[in-house]
Amino acid sequence: METPTGDTPINRFFSFWGAICTFLVFGVLVLLFVAFETTLLRTSAPNPDDVRRTELDTASLQEQATLANTWKKNDDGTIEVPASVAVKAMSDKLPKAAVSNVPVPGTKAAEEAAAAGTDEAAPTENP
Repeated sequence: METPTGDTPINRFFSFWGAICTFLVFGVLVLLFVAFETTLLRTSAPNPDDVRRTELDTASLQEQATLANTWKKNDDGTIEVPASVAVKAMSDKLPKAAVSNVPVPGTKAAEEAAAAGTDEAAPTENP
């Protein structure tokens, strides 16, 4: 099989260094862009409308927090409970996890149970 005529040591040399230069140019452009962007952000003055918008957002969040923590009676006789009270009440009603007597495999307790020959070393299915 014949080698292509364009495959010469000079072409390989220029291809290699051309690729290296392309990556370097890309890196320099990225660094310049980042430096330019940070300079723009550092020298820009805050917009006075943004400060007012932040105050409105803070007031709105405080109103929402107040509404979320108040009890409210609806027209149909039901009562809306604050989320903090509802979550606490529901978490108290959840069943507690039972403590297992089976030791964790690979621990000292599992090795002692296996050496003693008790049935606790073998894991069992939960009922």
